[in-house]
Amino acid sequence: MAIELKAIVHCVSELWNVSTRSSPNGSGLDAKTGIVVNMDNMSLTTTAYHERPPAPQVGDPMRYDAFIQRLCSEYVARFT
Repeated sequence: MAIELKAIVHCVSELWNVSTRSSPNGSGLDAKTGIVVNMDNMSLTTTAYHERPPAPQVGDPMRYDAFIQRLCSEYVARFT
């Protein structure tokens, strides 16, 4: 389990290194999110979202709700 946790921490940390745009003409992604899933590829019925750390927590810019909000804001800024 410790090795798996270390790998998850590494992957979530690497997401922070992916750049996001600061303007519509900038480079990088419009938005990014990190979703951690507990899945063993054998018993798919036990698959579940992992909500505790190292998954992004409430207030984290990479949490899914913040990702959706950023996409909405980018859409409004670009197309309205």
